[in-house]
Amino acid sequence: ERASAVAPDNLNVRLLRAELRVEANDFDAAAEDLRQAESAAKLDARLAVSLAGVYARAGRKQDALRVLDALGPAAQQQPEVSALRARLLSENDDGPAARALLEEQLKREPANARLLARLCSLYRTQEPARAVEYCERAVRAEPANADFGAAFGAALVQARRFQDAASVLTRVVAAAPEHYEAHANLATALDKLSLFREALNEYQWLGRARPDLPVIHFFIARMHDQLTEYPEALAAYETFLAKADPQQHKFQIEQVGLRLPTLREQVKRGEGVKRKKGER
Repeated sequence: ERASAVAPDNLNVRLLRAELRVEANDFDAAAEDLRQAESAAKLDARLAVSLAGVYARAGRKQDALRVLDALGPAAQQQPEVSALRARLLSENDDGPAARALLEEQLKREPANARLLARLCSLYRTQEPARAVEYCERAVRAEPANADFGAAFGAALVQARRFQDAASVLTRVVAAAPEHYEAHANLATALDKLSLFREALNEYQWLGRARPDLPVIHFFIARMHDQLTEYPEALAAYETFLAKADPQQHKFQIEQVGLRLPTLREQVKRGEGVKRKKGER
């Protein structure tokens, strides 16, 4: 504030004050500083990147892109400008243009772990094998980052490499026991590997962590069913039906409806594995 009073037209002072105001969640005052900084003088690439970066942190992505787009052709090619544009476009965009920008930036920063992780996320559903490659590189760059490890495991699940996924995700949950995404994908991998007891343990953890998600009871029921623990399966299926949304869980509800008549008869006849006292 004192520096601004002494030098009201100093762009660096305005940008720094705007950044501090963003950090203090004073977005209106920050926006005014940014507006005045933008109108005070023609920005070079360095100041444009600073200004656009503060706009982005203030949640004004379109203003950030507008500042970068106003630069001349030479400035547009500078690495810091293209890097920031790539990040801005990729944050909420999973289209080809965003991926192309990120891959272009990756050529300049091949060990950028966050860039690699973002590309892994963007390719996960469309090109799982490519996603696996990017995530594996991100993990090599930052092996202690549990989020990158969980994303690597998720990409392996998407690529149907379930044994590899289980190995990776088991290590992740050992290092980060509360990592929900890692547990969720580990449950899927173990389920696909027909390791139903281990998968059940993971689904039960998910149920404790997110009791608001009805579909978890469906998966818990399926695991009990696969283990021929029919009374427990019946109880879990009925819990699922009581909590399920008719539209959102239509497919699972139909599956349960087909299974329940036979399952109820099996329970009446006393069929299935009897769990030992105290067994979870």
